[in-house]
Parts: sequence; C-alpha cells; structure tokens
Amino acid sequence: FGGFPYPEVIKSTQSVRTARSLETIILPAIDSSAIASQDEAIRMGGTQFAYSHAVNFTPENSGVLLTDSLGTKVWRLRVRSEGAYSLNVIFNRYRLEKGEKVFIYTPTKSHIIGAFTEQNNLAENLLATAPVEGDEIIIEYISPKGCNGELSVGSINHDFVGLRKLPSVDNSFYCQIDVTCENEYPEEKRSTVLIIINGVAYCSGNLINNTAFDGTPYLLTASHCFNYNSLAKSKTMASTCVFFFNYQAPHCISGVRGNLEMSISGATIEAFDGNRDLTLLRLSSPPPVDYMPYYAGWDATDIAAENVFCIHHPEGDLKKITRDSDSPTKGTFTCYDMFSAEGHWIVDFWDEGLTENGSSGSALFNQDKKIIGALSGGYSDVSCEERGYDAFYRLGVVWESNYQRAGLSTVLDPINSGQRICNGYEPYDRKCFRISNFNEEDQIYYTPTDEDFLTGHNALSIYEFAERFEMDGGGEIYGIHFLPESGTYNSKYPIRVHLYSGEKEPKELLYSQVVKLQNSQYVSRTNEFQNKLLESFQNRDNYLRFDQPIPVDSIFFIVFEIPKKYEKEFALYHTKGKSGKNSSYFKSGD
Repeated sequence: FGGFPYPEVIKSTQSVRTARSLETIILPAIDSSAIASQDEAIRMGGTQFAYSHAVNFTPENSGVLLTDSLGTKVWRLRVRSEGAYSLNVIFNRYRLEKGEKVFIYTPTKSHIIGAFTEQNNLAENLLATAPVEGDEIIIEYISPKGCNGELSVGSINHDFVGLRKLPSVDNSFYCQIDVTCENEYPEEKRSTVLIIINGVAYCSGNLINNTAFDGTPYLLTASHCFNYNSLAKSKTMASTCVFFFNYQAPHCISGVRGNLEMSISGATIEAFDGNRDLTLLRLSSPPPVDYMPYYAGWDATDIAAENVFCIHHPEGDLKKITRDSDSPTKGTFTCYDMFSAEGHWIVDFWDEGLTENGSSGSALFNQDKKIIGALSGGYSDVSCEERGYDAFYRLGVVWESNYQRAGLSTVLDPINSGQRICNGYEPYDRKCFRISNFNEEDQIYYTPTDEDFLTGHNALSIYEFAERFEMDGGGEIYGIHFLPESGTYNSKYPIRVHLYSGEKEPKELLYSQVVKLQNSQYVSRTNEFQNKLLESFQNRDNYLRFDQPIPVDSIFFIVFEIPKKYEKEFALYHTKGKSGKNSSYFKSGD
C-alpha cells in the first residue's frame, strides 16, 4: 500500500540505533544436496527456484525493538543468506491492526516493498511477499502506540536460480515466443499470471470468469503445483502464493525484462481434485484496474478444439505463447500414476513454441479463445526439436468433480444456469491500457560508454527531459513504465517524475513523485552459488505507480527531473532516431 519505512535514526529513551548498525543474522550455508532433498520433501510439480530457511523470528526474540518519543514501536530485523539472488519472506503469523505497517527492503533502500497493513490480513494469518533483490534484507514492523498486532517470520527463502536476473531469455528455450510479439490474443494474455508458491517454486495460471460476471478473482491452475494428494497442505501453500501480473517484455525486443511490481499475495482453494490435477483458487483481493486484468472465458462441453494455444511462464520466464493448428485428442497422462485415466487433452506436437517446467497450470485455449483445460505435464526431454507431447486436464471432465471440495461447476456457475460455455469478462468499465510513442520500427538506443547521456546526466547540464503523449478524450494516469539505462534510488539526491499539462510544451504541473528504482540485474548463474551481485538497472521495465490516479486532458507530458548533485549517474533509454513524429523535449535554462 505504498509509503516509506520509518526514519532511519530513531530517538529512543533506550538508545539511538539505525538500520545500518543492526546486527546481521547470517543464515546457514546451503548446497545442491540440501536443495535436492528439500525439493523432494516439498513434493510438488512447480519448478523450484529457492531454498526455504525455516526460522522463528519475532520482535520478542530477534532484531531490535525500540520505542520513539510518541510511543511508536519499531522492530527491525536484518538477515543475510550468502549468495542469494533475491530473498522472499513468509510470515507464519501475520495479524496487523489499523495503523500498523510492515516494510521489507535492502540495506541501501534500493529496493523497498510495502507497506503491508491490516488490509493484507488473511483468514489463515499468513502472508507471503514478493522477492527483494540481493542476499540481505531488513524487515521493519511499525506499530503506533496502542496497537497490539502479531508478527512472526516463519521462513526466509533463498533464490538460487536468479528469478529476477537478466537477460530473461536465458531462462527458457530459444524457440519460445514472447507474447508481446503476438497481437492476436490481447485479452487472453492479460489473464495469464506467474505464481510463486511457498516462496520456493513457480507455476502458471489464468484468471477465469464465472456465469455471474461479477469479477470474483478466480484463478485456474494445477493441483500438482501444490500438493496433489493433500488438500490440507495445498490450502496452506495457496495462502503463501504470490501472483505476478503482466510479467512480460514491454516491447517485442529481445533481452528487455518485464516488471515484477504488479503482484497480489495469498489465495484460498475453491475447487480441488488431485486425481485429475484441478485447482481453482480465489485470490485474496481483486487485481486493481492498473494491473489490466482479464477474466478468460471457458468451454466445458468436452468437444475437441479445432486448434489450440496456451500462454505461460516457462522456467519462470517472461510470458510466452505456444500454438498448434491441429486438434488435441482425448487420452491418459500416465505420470507416476498420479492422475485418473482418460482425463486429459493430448497435444502431440506444437507448431510454434513449447512448454517447460514452470508452464504447469497454464490454460489451454480453443479456437474461440476459451479455456478447455490446464497443463499437467508432458514429454520430459522436451527441446526446440522435440516439442511434444503435452497433457492438459479436461475442463469437461473436472466440471462435475467433487473430490474433497466443491466441483468446478458449483463455483464457476453460481447462478445455476446449466451452461457449459461462458464468455470472458472485463472487470472494469473503464479499463487501463498502456500508451507509448515507441513503434515496432524503432530501436532502443544504447549510449556508448564514452559519450554523455542524452536522456540523463550530461555535460550540457540539462537536468529535465520530457515525453509528450496524446490520448483521445483524456483520462486518468495510474502510473508510468520506464526503462533506465543506469541509476539507483538515493534519498539524498532523489530523481523526480512530474506530470504536466500543455499543448506544445509542459505548462501546468499536475503531479510530482519521487522515483524509487528497483535493482533487478545479477551476474549469470554458475554451477556454484555466487556471493557477488552486479548491481545494474539496464534493460528493465520499471513500473512506478502513482499515489493516486491523476486526471489529464488529451495532451500531457511526463517529465523526469534528475539531481544536479548525484552519487550515481541516471539515464533512460531512448530511440535511435524516430520513425514517426518526434515527442521528446529538453529543458535548457527556463
């Protein structure tokens, strides 16, 4: 819910301590054998990317707890897991009262997530968080006078793969197709999400509509991503999930990674059948309008499709699309005798793309762009030369399923219409969309190392540069996506973004906000854990969400103001030349 951690120096009757002076708790070292044994113990089909350190940290037994002059208690805990690409946290006791906040951030505050508040409270009293870059984090719990919330850290998860590393194209096979390069399925790709489970594994899933068309945030995925033979364990794991929206390349350009800022934590299981691999989740809250969600339609008639496609996150990578022009056949998926006979759609060979580990749970769409199943698995030695087969559990088979939980029909047809086909749904009357002056013919420009930055610090002492946008009828701006070539957040010398109205140049200031960039690039993974992180922001699509939507007319300007004094240079990428109308502005003097 936004905001910023408590002032670093806390004046207390006990002592004066800063976050940087906190004693660091060093978690035990891990190796490949420990990872393998934990992966086997987890017993789930999601692709493991992290090792889970089981801990028990509370304000009573760890860190530093101080009270300021107003009676506000601030608990800070500093933890390091050597060599981690990123760390994420699962609170096994999370029950906050109104006014209380939790933040997680790096010691330099280059990456901050939060605030988490009482609005994140779940029935299970659990909370899982998105990853924070690097191998060291600070957890901060702010409790105003009179508040008595409860907080306990149950696990800290060490990313040994590099979930946020660049370039993302190294994660999956070279023949995968970025969904951004495909314009045929604009709604269906917005339904696809990346799921992190228990902080240690990832799968795919899709938002799915119901016959009431009421925007209930249901998400279809696979039970083997959780614990296919235990509903109780799967329910706990569902409450620790983090769901990432729009994790995709911002443009059809190789090597540019999408943002991981649009996420929702926690879900409940609404339908479950481990024998057939069905799991239907309900997210803890509906995706907000600027996440651009779409609830996909479905077809449970069990009639074979003419052709099929799926959109997924192979190896936790950027969103990809896979297609086959042939009709799938009904068959049995014999994987460790996990699933019932004759329960799957079989795709023998994909014409374009393929699925991999991490694609599990992604929906299979028919020629009418409706979900007919979800991915259980397939050929183990898959490659760009061997693209099949794949097995998706059939929606028509699990429709009346009643194993351990309500059947799919009970949940997705709440009005008892009896229909087995349902259209997709736009949950917001005025949906958000991305506007950009970047054309397919344009090329991103990489500044040579021996030159000044055109859109950044330069010898001409130009400290403000702008981009002009036109939008028919105007609207509201929820935030901006931007691609920095270099730079980092610095509280002493902050970068600011401004929103201006005007016609030919920026005239009237409408809104301003400090830019807090997020580090997401690391050294490439080797066969051993690496202790050194390469801090860089290049090739990363960042999303800066405004504190509130800002109304604009049909023409407006986004202005970056960079500090005259700085510790690290800042620069944005820009196009090399322009295939269309110029839209760039620079402020020299007044």
